[in-house]
Amino acid sequence: MFDDLENKKDRYFHVTPRKNLSAIQKEGLLAQIGDRSQEAKEEAEAVFLFPSKEDMDNALLNWLGEAFEEEDTEAEAVAVSEEEAPVEPEEEKAEKSPEK
Repeated sequence: MFDDLENKKDRYFHVTPRKNLSAIQKEGLLAQIGDRSQEAKEEAEAVFLFPSKEDMDNALLNWLGEAFEEEDTEAEAVAVSEEEAPVEPEEEKAEKSPEK
């Protein structure tokens, strides 16, 4: 499915429940604290992106695939370009962070 994108350096991969696909197509990937993030006690809204198809496949064959099985939910993969990815450069994050 993603063979033509696999080796492109400006591609990232995201896995989501199939029910989220139409919202992603309309609104794009939105940073949030999802079900798995809540379970992990994450505090910051984010979008989890895999840097390669291989990393995504490994996760789906292991921990992430198990999470979807437990939820009895079908997983879907989404490929996004660097321009589409909601990635904020580390320098900008540091500038926005309040000083301690």
